[in-house]
Amino acid sequence: MAETSWPLPPNAVVSDTQYEQLLQGYTPSGVMGSPGDTGIITAPGSGTRIITVRLGKYALVRGHMWYSGTSDVNMASLASNGSGNPRIDLVVLRYTRSTGAVTAAVITGTPAASPTAPTPTQTLSTSGVFEIPIAQVAVAAGATTITTGNITSRETYLSRTPLLGNTAPTTATPGVYLGQRFDQYDTATNTLRRHWWDGTAWNTSLNTAYVGETVTTSADLVIAAGGNTLLANLAFTAVSGVRYRLHFETTYKFATGNGCILTARHTAAASITTGSTSVGNREIMPVSTSWHTPVSLTRTFVATASGTYAAGVTANFYTGSGNLFLAANASSEMYLRVGLA
Repeated sequence: MAETSWPLPPNAVVSDTQYEQLLQGYTPSGVMGSPGDTGIITAPGSGTRIITVRLGKYALVRGHMWYSGTSDVNMASLASNGSGNPRIDLVVLRYTRSTGAVTAAVITGTPAASPTAPTPTQTLSTSGVFEIPIAQVAVAAGATTITTGNITSRETYLSRTPLLGNTAPTTATPGVYLGQRFDQYDTATNTLRRHWWDGTAWNTSLNTAYVGETVTTSADLVIAAGGNTLLANLAFTAVSGVRYRLHFETTYKFATGNGCILTARHTAAASITTGSTSVGNREIMPVSTSWHTPVSLTRTFVATASGTYAAGVTANFYTGSGNLFLAANASSEMYLRVGLA
């Protein structure tokens, strides 16, 4: 078969298949807007298992535009569920190649004690359908109505090109959306600094590889039986849902006592405590009482809240009390660093 290309002059007419192939390579499928928008699917809370498509919503599916219309529209009733088990239905935007249309549709799930949502069909050939999920609906056994509490948004929003400028942004740009990126190029240092819109301000918390570090020294540290002694603590400003890495290192030697456990912890507060969430342990054994042995502990965690946050390390002996030297001489340190994972 001879090679070809499109669109071609003089009329530059393309088929629907050629149009899809032309756009899908650089225009992903997704909903227009931002994660802060209301979801496409809602529920009136009345009628027989009715869900509603909100007005004024736009999306692209394989390069084809979808518009929800100028008024809310109720979809056909979801299938009844007399199985005795709950079910999860998936609401999708379906591009049908035989007609060229994009429409909202429901894929009925399978009832089960612990149900899962169906998988959308995403055929990449020149026939069939391509679906993107926009919501899932929990349908209880015997349910007659659907409420907003039964609906979980599944939209994936189209990302816009990052804004670019020489000075840091100070106010919301018209049309800015949650997660919008602004790259600030510093001509003097030839560096790029990243900002993102968190809904109220331009945030730079994801701009650096690490968020903070602390160095302390200690000697002749006594750890009580069954208790946790704070070794190092670092407070920083976290972003909820972001994964961070904690790294701790020092040198040690035992005077008395059995094995010791180092525990990495994090909390949505200014300082960790014995009740702070544990994300992993490191065991150190009494290998020597005459020289210092290096030890380190590295773990990752996901921040559970935005704002003031803390990560650190505690230690305790297995049984009885002990006498543990940590960074006991002037050339040793206890080092704690927290960064993006």
